[in-house]
Formats: sequence, C-alpha cells, structure tokens
Amino acid sequence: MTNKTPQAEASAAEADTTTKAPDAGQTEEAAYTPPATKADLDALIAERVAQFADYDELKGKAAKFDEAENANKSELQRAQEAAAEASKRAEAAEARVLRADVAADKGVPAALLSGSTKAELEASADALLKFKGTAPKAAPPSGSGGPIHQAPGKTGDWLRDSLSAR
Repeated sequence: MTNKTPQAEASAAEADTTTKAPDAGQTEEAAYTPPATKADLDALIAERVAQFADYDELKGKAAKFDEAENANKSELQRAQEAAAEASKRAEAAEARVLRADVAADKGVPAALLSGSTKAELEASADALLKFKGTAPKAAPPSGSGGPIHQAPGKTGDWLRDSLSAR
C-alpha cells in the first residue's frame, strides 16, 4: 500500500470511472463520483462556467438578429399587402369596366347584371331583356351621332308622357 493524498485518490477514482464502462445494472447516478475536495469542486465549477463564458455576447447577437429579421419581415409583409391590395383594386376596376361595357351594349342597367365574366354578364343581360319582353338593342350604326330621335312629345318615360298629354 502506498500513501496517497486525497487529491491523488480523487483523480485516480475519476480516471477509473472514465475508463471503465458502468455495469449494465448500474445507473448514471451510481457511476457519478462527487468531488472529493473543495479544490476539485471549484475546478468542476470553473469548467462549467467556462462553457458559458460567451453567453452574454451570443445573447446580444441573437437579439440583434431577431430585431433585423422582424424589421425585414415587416417590410416584406407591408410590400406583400400593398401588392395584394393593388391587385384587388385592379381586378375590381376591370370588372366594373366589363360590366359597364356589357350594360351599354345590351341597353340594361349595369347594377342589375350578375356574373364575373363577359359571357356570364351577357347571359344575365339577355335574361333581363327576355324578362322585360324586349329584344336586345342593336348597337347604333357607327357615325349616327347619337340616339334615334323620338316623336315630338314623347320622352320615352310613359309617366311623364301621360301626364304631359293632359
């Protein structure tokens, strides 16, 4: 037997636990050997603290990255929303123009037309004209200068004409 200091015995015990694999029946807790002296404990703590020495620096970098990402994300979201809004306005304007064109061609009020395509709007206008009992208006000949003139005293409004005839 040799006389060893407690530190030497602790380091020897530690070497034994790192080189030997624990038995299959042993748990992690059984393989762990606590530090034998205060110096061993201080060394163990210093090791663990050293692992996290740059924690504050990394935490600051992560915060800056998150800020930049959120700023970029906000700009991207604003741009996407603006593009979606512009697209929606353009589609609505095209639909209004198409509705007005079909209404003018067929001679029906645009507000009564339903549908989103030209074919649907024309079918709606034809159905309105059929319900009204009139044939679709033919487009005025080009160069005619405007609507067909009506007989004097006839305004096209049956109520106004009947009241003015009295």
